[in-house]
Amino acid sequence: MFALWLIAFAPARLLAEAPCTGDCNGDGSVTVNEVVALVRTLLNEVPVSTCGSGDANGDGQVTVNEIVLAVNSLLGGCGVSSGNGSIEGDEQCDDGGICLGTAKAGNSYTGESECWTPNDAWKGVCQGGTTPYRFCNRHSDCPDGRCVACWTVGGDGCSARCTRERRQPFTVRFVSDSTMPSPLLPGSSPGRTFVDAHPLTTTGTLDLIVGEERHGVRSIAVPAASVHFDPVSIDTLACSCLRAAEYRTCGGALFFPDGSFAESCTPGFASAPAACPENRPCTSVFGPGNAAAGIVSCNALAAADLNTHVDCSGGTPVYELSGLGGSGTTVLTTALAVGTVGQQCGGAFCLEADPAELRGAPAPSIFTTSTVCAFGCTLSEPRCAHGQANSCAAWSEEDVSSLMLCTATGGFVPTS
Repeated sequence: MFALWLIAFAPARLLAEAPCTGDCNGDGSVTVNEVVALVRTLLNEVPVSTCGSGDANGDGQVTVNEIVLAVNSLLGGCGVSSGNGSIEGDEQCDDGGICLGTAKAGNSYTGESECWTPNDAWKGVCQGGTTPYRFCNRHSDCPDGRCVACWTVGGDGCSARCTRERRQPFTVRFVSDSTMPSPLLPGSSPGRTFVDAHPLTTTGTLDLIVGEERHGVRSIAVPAASVHFDPVSIDTLACSCLRAAEYRTCGGALFFPDGSFAESCTPGFASAPAACPENRPCTSVFGPGNAAAGIVSCNALAAADLNTHVDCSGGTPVYELSGLGGSGTTVLTTALAVGTVGQQCGGAFCLEADPAELRGAPAPSIFTTSTVCAFGCTLSEPRCAHGQANSCAAWSEEDVSSLMLCTATGGFVPTS
């Protein structure tokens, strides 16, 4: 085992649904002929202008991942724009959207342009693709993804895909690996701490909120208040506690364009909340009250493999996604904190009443059921692990017992 593992634990927020990739003639659907046109564009037989909508991120070319998106649209249909506050087409609900990345971050709106102001530092946050949750100004800043300012959220009965949600409690197991650098753990920079050098294994409970499938995709949410983990004894000399949080940053993105962490303004933890500038107000990344965000794809998912570049000299890990995932691929984004005291575990630690200085500092991480590889730091060569996807049929039956997500810094496993 090389990473942290997660089973049956997924996220709570997605972005507004993008225009239909591959709808060359703009009629609201994708045909076989239009997919063929994209393949010919990929092979340089015809220019990109033959089907402009096939270039989803506006970088002037059509990629394999964009063809996958077009095939998904062919199989599942093109959706009505979500997040405008009106129930349209096959939507079951529509709560509107919340702005991310701009000076209006955190405000509720019903359209992309409503989130923009002349004072914006950025014009949105990358949705999907190889660099999710980074600040952006244009689609080309988000390879194989889109730059989106007005995001839809889940966890309140209406999913980020504008479908009805159901809530299901789970018991999960969190497992870490002592051979890997652990940027999530306190004190791991520039050197490894006593806690870093020991595996962290604990069980806990959480509520998984799952939206109904729409166009081959489900969104998932985990309320922060539902996440509870047991204390972890470290060789009887120390006690650690794993916590989730409603993670908040200046502007609502997790990362700057170079992959470094955006400033956390999350209250109640060892790291003091950052003082955010006016053009990047303090905003919940995963939606109000949510601890995580992600999707389950029932067709194929572009950008499913996770590459993590770790800098042991004090820098933060840099996450990038690539490759293709098959049916059932799940990608989760969350933030976790590990607090530690130099005493044996007892009834006086891992409580809601713990002071901020003992609660650790939350840091973001991306989990996937696909392949994870870590590079750099103490590793002489890449270390890789593989998650395990859950079939979409099993999701429909509320059975996610086979699900395993991994990351280079942490993970979970459901036990029931």
